[in-house]
Amino acid sequence: MTEQQSVRVITFDRESDNSDAGDLGSVGALYASSIAPTFQSVLAAVTAAAGLTSKVRSNLCSAVHRTAALMGGKGLTATIDIPAIAKRLETMTAAKLGMKTKEALAAYKSNLRRALKVAGVTIMPGRSRDKLSANWQSLADRLQTECPFAWPALSRFVHYASEQGWEHNAIDCMAFKRFALDLRTTCLTSKAEKTLRNTARAWVAAQSSVPDWPKAKLGYQPKRRAAKTRPWTDFPAALLAEALEFVQAGSNNWLSDDDRFPIKEATQSNYLWAVRRAASIIVSSGTPIDQLDCLAKLVTPANAKIVVTKVYEDTGRKVGGMTQMIAWIMYRIADVHLRCTEPELKPFRGLVQKTRPQERRMGDRTLDRVRPFTDSDLLAQFFRMPDKLMVEASKRPVDIRSAKLVRLALYLAILQDTAARSKNVFSLNMKTQIMVDGQGKAQHLFVCIAGVNVKNGTEIRAALSKSTGKIYRAYVDTYRCVHDVPGGGASDWLFPRTNESHWTSTQACADLKDAAARLLGVDVTPHLTRSLVGKVILNARPDAYPDVQHMLGHKSLATTITHYTHLDPEKSRRIYHEILADMKVRRVR
Repeated sequence: MTEQQSVRVITFDRESDNSDAGDLGSVGALYASSIAPTFQSVLAAVTAAAGLTSKVRSNLCSAVHRTAALMGGKGLTATIDIPAIAKRLETMTAAKLGMKTKEALAAYKSNLRRALKVAGVTIMPGRSRDKLSANWQSLADRLQTECPFAWPALSRFVHYASEQGWEHNAIDCMAFKRFALDLRTTCLTSKAEKTLRNTARAWVAAQSSVPDWPKAKLGYQPKRRAAKTRPWTDFPAALLAEALEFVQAGSNNWLSDDDRFPIKEATQSNYLWAVRRAASIIVSSGTPIDQLDCLAKLVTPANAKIVVTKVYEDTGRKVGGMTQMIAWIMYRIADVHLRCTEPELKPFRGLVQKTRPQERRMGDRTLDRVRPFTDSDLLAQFFRMPDKLMVEASKRPVDIRSAKLVRLALYLAILQDTAARSKNVFSLNMKTQIMVDGQGKAQHLFVCIAGVNVKNGTEIRAALSKSTGKIYRAYVDTYRCVHDVPGGGASDWLFPRTNESHWTSTQACADLKDAAARLLGVDVTPHLTRSLVGKVILNARPDAYPDVQHMLGHKSLATTITHYTHLDPEKSRRIYHEILADMKVRRVR
């Protein structure tokens, strides 16, 4: 194991403040060794620990057994790996674990934490209950007054520093590194990188809001995977210039004689990335980087095969997705830019055919996410999620947490009302894309997005429901200012950020997945909403494919039919089994 992956263990002292670990005696010392404990050894420690009631001991053992089952085939013989357990628990909800309430899930995690402590495993508490030192308490009080939105993100680090005996004037980057290491290796309930990133940002905000706040820089650097795709600056400038010429051809002058169809800006960005990715793969395969000074040297049949093979190895997909996209782009470069002859194009066309799905249909991952929603109750709960989020927000003061809940509620409600793609929703402009008609209770809201901003060029004009209108007004009147730049009113984005940009795809998707896992116990992405909208229509009217086509903005009815007919076999089998069961019951009678 690496330093960050290793399990840190300690010997509990009877006089230390670990009252919930029980009277360990020699048990803690037994497991406070250089050998990482297993689930079996944790069970042994719990069984041998004195001072536990039979009920508590049973609960702790149950939590250990459940966690061992979650972590894979080795069961109780598996080694305790706190980061791996934390990652597994991130997506767990009460529903996924077969529990009825969030309280039961919280009790399970608490019992697991306590069982690990009994075995001598160092575990960072989910929430510190110790009082802050006098100096830290004074700074915390002032921060909650001057910059209340920063305190939730800083609370864990401030309590950690206070518990370590570090005064505010002793904080430096090494202190934060120690905190980061403990968070990554000993915390069961937090998303470490997200917590560290938010802490570092809030620390800077606190420095600008509270004069006496420590001036030290935390020096946080987010963990990143080794870059697979080289930046354009690594390649000869001529390669980028020619790549730009390829993607922008036909886009600058709509009256030009160029017969190429103009490529949208977002697609241009995707094409440029694909060229850069292909060039990076060819360089990693042994070609000197300075030799790739033009597309003709990059886009060859041999190179295309190397690139497509590598992308397949990275993604695990032989057809569709990124594999198909890169094969298609290299073919297009050879065809319309390099003007290759028909014999020269043959190997490129062969790669496109081999990477193209046999039929256009709903992707396997989307199908897997749709299947749980054959349960009509779960489907209804999904469409009630915006209202649930609003109820949660109403129980809190207006702060960053409640503002995030309301933002997500509005985002999801607009997705459900319009069936638009996620990008068109999180980047909505209040002045140009949201229209208001009427006043008061008679007010109606419309989303209007020009075709040039939509993936397939189909314009979106959709009225928002009354319930979405209520969420919109609550968000705009009360919560939007929390996300906007200081002072408010500086941004036209419906979902602004304090740096004057808008909400991002990554943030929107992560927030929705977290909320759906917590409230529904299933995996939900923004794009899944489009599939569920079609499912709702077809559940009510099985022949309403044209309505689904119009709702989703498909240019071809065939696209709609091929996407949704793959759900029909499962539905047919379910109907068959219902008929069969009914027939057997009637025969028994």
